[in-house]
Amino acid sequence: MARSWTRLHEHLGVPPGPLTFDMVAKAAADRLAESDDLDWQEHLPQPPREGRWNELAKDVAAMANTRGGLIIFGVRDTTCELVGIDHGEVNIEQYAQWIRNHVQPYLSGLTFIPLHSPDGARSVLVADVPASPMAPTSSTAPPPATRTSRPPSPPAAHRSPPHPPGREHRRHRSPRPRRPDARQLHGSRPPGRSADRHEQSAPRLAPLGAEHDAPGRWTRSTPSSTTRGPSCWPPTCPGNP
Repeated sequence: MARSWTRLHEHLGVPPGPLTFDMVAKAAADRLAESDDLDWQEHLPQPPREGRWNELAKDVAAMANTRGGLIIFGVRDTTCELVGIDHGEVNIEQYAQWIRNHVQPYLSGLTFIPLHSPDGARSVLVADVPASPMAPTSSTAPPPATRTSRPPSPPAAHRSPPHPPGREHRRHRSPRPRRPDARQLHGSRPPGRSADRHEQSAPRLAPLGAEHDAPGRWTRSTPSSTTRGPSCWPPTCPGNP
C-alpha cells in the first residue's frame, strides 16, 4: 500500500495524499537532493549480471533498514533532470520477483507505481519502499563460480570403453628378460650333465693302424659290447685274430 506522506509532500508543502507526476516534476525542477528516504534513478532496473549484485534489491534493502522511502526511476541523479522512461519496458512482476529472491527476510508492502504526464508524453516509475519490521534486511547475490581441481570429463566420443564384466583390469607389465643358457655363459656343456642323445648315438672315429696309417685318413668304428677299445680294419691289423 502506497503511503500518503513522503519526502516530496514535505518539500512541496502539500497535504497528505497520493503521489502524482506533477509532484515529481516540481521536486526534480527544484533539484531536491537525495537522502536516506529519496533516491533518483535515471534508468529502469536492469537484470542482475552473473555473479554480481542486484542493484534494485540492494537499494531496496538499504532503504528498508531505515524508515523506508521512494526510489524514482526517470530522473537523472546527478542533475535531477526529468528524462522519463519507456513505459513499454516496465515489468513490475519481474521487479517484484527480484525482490522476493534477493531480499531477506521477505519484505511485504513494496509497491511500484507508474506515473504519466497529463499529455502522456513522459512517464516515471516510483518504488514505494516500506520500513522493514524485521530489520536488518540484506540482499543476496548468487555465489561466484568456483573452479575445482578435478579435470572435466572427456566427451563421450573420446572415452575409453568399459572393461569386460567379471574381469579385473590388469596393468600392462613389460616382459622379464630371459636368463641366459649355461652354454651361452660357459661355451660348452656344463659339468655333470650327460651328453645329449645325438652325441651318444653318433659313431666314433678311430685312427688306422701303423702299417695302414696315412695322413688325414680316419675310419668309423662302433662301440663293441666286449671291448672298449677301437677295432681296426682290415683283419691283418695287429691285435686282431
